[in-house]
Amino acid sequence: MFPGFVQATILAVIVILTQTTKRIHCDDTSNVDESHVLVLTKDTFDDAVKNNKHLLVKFVAPWCGHCKALAPAYAAAAKQLAESDSEIKLGSVDATIEQELGQKYEVKGYPTIKFFSDGTTFEYTGGRGQDDIISWLKKKTGPAADELKTVDDLNKLKQASDVVVIGAFKDMDGDTAASFLQVAKTLDGIPFGITSNADVLKELNVKQDTVVLLKKFDEGRNDLTSSIDESSIRQFIQENQLPTVVDFNAENENIQ
Repeated sequence: MFPGFVQATILAVIVILTQTTKRIHCDDTSNVDESHVLVLTKDTFDDAVKNNKHLLVKFVAPWCGHCKALAPAYAAAAKQLAESDSEIKLGSVDATIEQELGQKYEVKGYPTIKFFSDGTTFEYTGGRGQDDIISWLKKKTGPAADELKTVDDLNKLKQASDVVVIGAFKDMDGDTAASFLQVAKTLDGIPFGITSNADVLKELNVKQDTVVLLKKFDEGRNDLTSSIDESSIRQFIQENQLPTVVDFNAENENIQ
């Protein structure tokens, strides 16, 4: 046998063993403390969603490598939230056993992660690290819109982004304001503000309930003043958030 062939064979074996060792180490979740992660089944799932104000759930399969890679960070995030007495809980569903839940929530790959908050279900769009999970959850559970108590607050919001959306309402506890906040909670990438302050309303020059979209391009402003509900607000923002002529890039290619 040729020396070169032997050397190449030995090198190949070393590489295979190294990669196998790494994979075994990555897939080994036996030392992961998942005691703060709720194990959910079809019998406990609905109660968990009902009894927890905010619940992040991963749908996994035991054989899934990506699921195993996620497990340590997910468990660490659950522990961090539990130790801070957070209202946010993390849960897990073995979708290979709980197939009814997998079908109900349209699980087509693993892991699939969904967020249940105040009766609304969201797709998880954050990263897979512990800090990524915590950061995304805090954003989703924080104030949906900044309360604009002064004209200075309004001016600060204007500078926050090329597009900002403001709900100007006489009653911030009414149904119209609630619809606005629901939209604000579910749309990423656009700062939202809400106000009933007389000085701010005067500065905005609104005399009735209005959703104001301010932008640093085109006409600069659009107002929605009638039939204000969740559907009309979403459509209003969708139709006015982009310039008339758009230079598509990685940041806006997914905007619909």
